[in-house]
Parts: sequence; C-alpha cells; structure tokens
Amino acid sequence: MTSLILHVFLITCLLGTGQCGPIHKPVPDQGFILKALSEDQQRRAALISDDGNGDYIKWKKLEGSFGVEFAWGSARPHIKRALRSTQGEPWPTPQIFTTRETMFILKPDHFRININKSLANDVIMEAIDRYNRTMFEDSIEVTEENFRNAPKSEVNKEMRYDRDELGYINAEHIRNLTIQVRRTCDVTSSERSVSTCDPYPSLNMSESYSLIVNYTGIVLSAEEEWGVVRGLETLSQLVTHYRGQFYIKETTIEDFPRFPHRGILIDSARHYLEKDVLFDVLEGMAMNKMNVLHWHMTDDQSFPYKSEVFPEFSKKGAYHPNMVYSRDDINDVIEYARLRGIRVIPEFDVPGHTYSWSLSYPQLLTQCYYNNKPVPAFFGPLDPTNENVFKVLNKLFKEVTNVFKDRFVHLGGDEVNTECWASNPEVVELFRKLFSKDNLQSDVGNVGKARNTTLASIENNVSTMLKDKTRAMGKGVNTIKMEELLPSYLWQYFNNRLKEKLDVIARERNVGLDVIMWQDGLQQGVKVPKDTIIQIWKSKIHEIGSMIRKGYRVIFSTCWYLDHVRGYVHWQDFYNCEPNEIEAQEGVEILGGEACLWGEYISSEMVMSMLWPRGCAVSEKLWSSRKPRRLLDVSRRLSEQRCRMLRRGLDVGFANGPEYCVRGLFTRPDTSSLHETPLEIVQNEIEGFLERLRKSSSNPNVIYVSAIRDYTSVHLASLAFSVVGVLSITCLMLCRRKRRF
Repeated sequence: MTSLILHVFLITCLLGTGQCGPIHKPVPDQGFILKALSEDQQRRAALISDDGNGDYIKWKKLEGSFGVEFAWGSARPHIKRALRSTQGEPWPTPQIFTTRETMFILKPDHFRININKSLANDVIMEAIDRYNRTMFEDSIEVTEENFRNAPKSEVNKEMRYDRDELGYINAEHIRNLTIQVRRTCDVTSSERSVSTCDPYPSLNMSESYSLIVNYTGIVLSAEEEWGVVRGLETLSQLVTHYRGQFYIKETTIEDFPRFPHRGILIDSARHYLEKDVLFDVLEGMAMNKMNVLHWHMTDDQSFPYKSEVFPEFSKKGAYHPNMVYSRDDINDVIEYARLRGIRVIPEFDVPGHTYSWSLSYPQLLTQCYYNNKPVPAFFGPLDPTNENVFKVLNKLFKEVTNVFKDRFVHLGGDEVNTECWASNPEVVELFRKLFSKDNLQSDVGNVGKARNTTLASIENNVSTMLKDKTRAMGKGVNTIKMEELLPSYLWQYFNNRLKEKLDVIARERNVGLDVIMWQDGLQQGVKVPKDTIIQIWKSKIHEIGSMIRKGYRVIFSTCWYLDHVRGYVHWQDFYNCEPNEIEAQEGVEILGGEACLWGEYISSEMVMSMLWPRGCAVSEKLWSSRKPRRLLDVSRRLSEQRCRMLRRGLDVGFANGPEYCVRGLFTRPDTSSLHETPLEIVQNEIEGFLERLRKSSSNPNVIYVSAIRDYTSVHLASLAFSVVGVLSITCLMLCRRKRRF
C-alpha cells in the first residue's frame, strides 16, 4: 500500500513539475469558464434597462479630455474618463491590417523561431532574443474596465468587451515563427569602407515587412533586417495574455513606412541627459517605429561633446567633468540605436548658439559692441573674419563625422544674432568688401577697368549701391540700411566657407555627407546650396511649397514641438497636424518629419514623460497611411500603447486623462552573477548543457530559437526540489518501517 502511495505521489509531482514555460496561474477548466460566462450573461441581463438613453448619455471628446457627457440641463455635467483601451492592436497602424476573431494560443516553452542561418546577422539575432522576452513577459493583459458595471447605458456599452470565451477555450496552438529575409548585412564581417553593403540604418533602408498569423504558424517576411525588426515589434504588440495564457488573433499585415525620415530631437546641451535616458528614448522610438535620433549636442549653455581634437571645449564648456559624452558613450548610443534600426544624426549648431565655445576659445566668437565700444564677455556668433574659425570647424567636423556613422550631419543655422555682427567694426568691414565685390565686379569687368579699380574707389560706391538695391526691392531710398543687407551676405559667406571644408570631408567618407540646416538662413535671403536639406520649424504651408519648388528637400517639424506644454489632453493637436498638405512627393521632396523636445525646461528626469505618449501621435502620422481616423478610436489604441510602454519599463506620461494600466505582472529575472546562488549556478550549467545538446542535433542551415529560455532554469529547479522531496519522504517512511520491525 505504501509503495502504491509513493508511486502515485511521485507521478503527481513529476507531472506537476514537468511542465515548461513561465509560472502563471493555471488555466481554469472548461466547466469553470462556461459557468463564469453564464454568470456574466445573467448579470448583464439583470442590469436596469435604460433603452433609448443614447441621446442623453454620450462618450465624446470633452474640452481637454475624454469622458461621459450627460445631456441634462444647461450645465451638461460630465465625467472625465479615458475610453476603454484596445487589447492587442499595434501602434502605429500598419498600412494593411486585417484580423479575425479566431484565437491561437502561444506557449513560450513550445514556441520556436526559425531563420536561415546564413542570413541571421547580429541585428536579427539580437532582435529575436529581445522580442522572445518582450512578447511574453510584457504583453498586454486582457482586463475589464470598472465602468462596465454601470447600469445598462452608453457608459456600459462603451466599456464592455464582447469577448468570445469559447474562442479562448478552443484556441489551437501555434508553435513556430518563421522569418524570411531576402538580404542582410553583417557589421562584423568587414570595415564599412570596404563593405559591399551598409551595416548601419540609412535613409534608403527597407523597413517593409509582411506578417501572417494563421493555423499553420506565423510567417514574417522582409527585404532587409530592418523590416524584420519592425515586424517583430508589431508581432510583440499583437500578443495578449488572458487567464495565465498567451493568445494572438488570426492576422494578415502588409506594412511599410509612409516617410523614410521619422525622427525625435533631443537636447542634451540645456539639460545634460544621462546615457540610460538616451537608451530609454531609443527603446520608445523602436516601439513606435521612429528611426532617427536627432541629437542636438551643443548650444550656448554647455558643450558636453568630449572632443579628442579640442579637449578644452568640454573641459571648460561642459556643466561638470562628469557631464560629458565620450567617444565610448557615443559609440554605445549608436550601437544601441543600430540594433533597433535607428539612425543617430548629430547637430552642432553654427554659427549661432555657440556661447559655450567662448568658455575655452573666446577668440572664435564675434565680440559684440555697444555705442562703438566692446562689451566684455558679450559674444555673438562665430567670427567670420577669423580664419582660425574655419580651421577649427574643419578639424571638429572631420572628427564628428568620423565618430558618427550616418551620412547626415545637422549644422543648425537658426536664430543667428546678426545684430552683434553688425555692431562689430571688423565684421562690418568684411561685409563692405563682400558687398562691393559682388555688386561692382561685373560692372567694372564690362568696361575693362577691373585691373585699375582700387578697393578705395569700390568702397566709395557702397552707399550708392545700397540706394540702388533699395529701389530694386521696391522700397524708399532711405528705408533700407546696410545692417539689413549684412546678415545675408555674411551668413552666406560663412556657409560657403564651411561648405568648402565639408565637401572635402564628404569625398573622404565612403558614405558621403549630406547637410541639414534649419530654415532660418533661407528665410533671411541666404543662398543655401540646393543639396542642403531644410528642416522646417516655423513656416506655413505655402512657404514650404516655395522651398520645395526651389529644389530643396525638407523635413517637417512645425507643429510637433513637444516641449510646448499646456494642460489637459493635447496629443490630438500633434495627431491632427498633416506634414504634406501641398501634395508633395513623400520621401523625395518631403523626407519626413521630427518631433522636437527642446531642453530649456525639461530635465533628464522629465524626458520620457514629456516625450511619450505624445510622440506616439507623430510616429503614426509619419508611418501610417494618410487615411482619416476617428480620434475616439485612436485614443483607445493610444491608451494600449501607453500601457505597453509602461509594462516594458518606460516611465511615460498620461494619454487620455483618468486611466489605468496593469503593469508589473511578470518580474524580470536577475541575470547578475553576483547574486547567483550555488543552486542557480548549477541550473545555469544544466541549461547550457541542454542548449549545446539541442544545437548539436539541429539543422546546421537553420537556427532554432526557443522562446523565453530563461524560464528553463525555473522548471529545472522545481523538478530538482520535487525529486529531492520524494526521496526524502521515501527515506523517512523506510526508516519508520524499520523501527516497527
């Protein structure tokens, strides 16, 4: 009898611990679920009937929020409340997205990812490892809203989820994901200068993918590794968990970005941003399929870039010796971004916004005058009369373009204090020479007197030419002054000199060099080279069209300044902003857009809550089709995306007013060896042995990756403890039996 009990006990223990996968609450049996479903139907039937009240109670967008409005009396009382969140819908919306209510169940311990080994580069393998964890550990939990308990009405109707419980019960298993990719590039294979492909993301990279989920399994197809990364992100967003199990609906997706340039601007000069914050920003960008980190590196307030060519810049210009970005720091950020298909474009703003340069090299900046006297420590833009300025810029940008891998570099060029230039006698003298040369050279040459013309005779005619220029502009003779023409001449001179240096650098770089500038110079009449990309931040639609007709490519940011803070819910303002109202060629004339988070009043601790989820609105405008969408529907999906970001450990802000998010259901395992117990070390050794054994028996041309491998050690431990327990009980019973005899 004792032996029979022991055998039953042992079999029970082994069956209980032999299951693989994460430890969750067990799935209730079918009878329990049917009973719960019946009780729920009875509860709903017992609700007070309130037919016809839809005209009196409505869910709508309130002033500054969402909520319920009661059309009663003149006051129209309301309750501010976020609408119910969607569950398992991706953000941003794919170009083609069809789904059915057919449910499939995913079991982490039995889910495998298959890919051709010859095409699995580091970007894909790291993405597989990352999304193996994310897809299950951080998936959205299917929950009920508390307002569903309201009496039968529009309130109850909005918050109720009409789920098919039998669909969950009868869900079939999906056991594999197959990744098909046409071509990839391996960054470890060779140097970029001699590589036949570009291992870094670029403007021309392919991010398109297709995703099919049906009873045969999941198939993800892409042209390049970047499409695989985007597709895995979408797949992770389709998975939900309910009653301790993971589910996904039958789905078909064909997806590609609307614009190739989808950026976030961060400002690390006004407030120094910790490197971990930059990683969080990149993680949020990957979740929202944004692909450009525009890094505004330096400004008037500080110079945190640690240059090896000019170490004094950061030594004296940074806020603190620890508040700098070394080459290793920048490489870490670039690599973290590369693995997520994100480009990193640096901005070194010139010739303005450079006061921090004067803290180490004051001679590089223009000395400002007041009443014909220099004002101590009052410096303006970089000094165009100083030849050393262009030598320093040449060396600095040669270093910068070597550290940063992208083809693009941002030169700023906004808000230049030209009044300081106009106050400086040496700068004014340079302007007179430039103006005279440009306006007299052709006339003098035509009459054959170029060789006999002296500089003094040319300068004597400047006042006459100013009057002629004034008449040509349709103004009165005394309306225009020399100071009004000075900015465009000197600015253009500065840009031309810098462009000469950058052209040489471009020829030395294998990937070339494209320049981005803010629109200010163009608006001031500066003749900006046509191959320059213009970033728009303050123009109206017709002005953008004018720039495009002149042959410039543009990046749009006008209505996407996230640092402009006001109360209430206002992501709708960003969502309603259309970057292409002039019907320009998308991706050719309008490259895309950027959401800008300037840092004057935003510290490192505030970045994530200010950036997300408001930046999500911009991401969908730049990725998804232009098809109009109801804000109420968008708000539901945005609530889910916000919760998804919170579940992945990103401290984002609110989306739609009063709302909630169930987070922290799963705890991430501590992988630090410093905290491993002897038993955990043994478990890791066993896991490693089993992994090597599995690989040795697999197809050498295909990589099989088992999902959530970290859970294996948990079940090995459970099995070990169960066996030890059974053996202990057996020994104890045998000892007692011997004592009886």
